[in-house]
Amino acid sequence: MFEKRSKIDITFMVLFILSLIFMYVTMSSV
Repeated sequence: MFEKRSKIDITFMVLFILSLIFMYVTMSSV
């Protein structure tokens, strides 16, 4: 259970970072 939870937390962190990068690239393009 603990491992599964930590895995989910890591997944959300990666998604959050990817979204930030995407926003940054979009702002830079414009």
